[in-house]
Amino acid sequence: ALAGADSLPTLIPAGEFANVGPLSSDVSEAAKKVDRAMREKEAGNHSYGSENFLAALMHYSNAIKLFPQYVASLNAFYHAVSHLH
Repeated sequence: ALAGADSLPTLIPAGEFANVGPLSSDVSEAAKKVDRAMREKEAGNHSYGSENFLAALMHYSNAIKLFPQYVASLNAFYHAVSHLH
């Protein structure tokens, strides 16, 4: 037997999950924001493809507001801005 085996954590067998309960509301809300941000970015991409750059900027801005860490939205925003000049 291993010395100190009593202090080892209980391992979960492969294919089984610990009863961790539902996701916290903070995690769930963050996941919803990320999903909405991704949908806004996709809408911006559609507008950009139709050369509707102002609408694209609106969608990219919304994506950035929802999830500022979503760098792809920020890059797309600046690319769309470059077409307004």
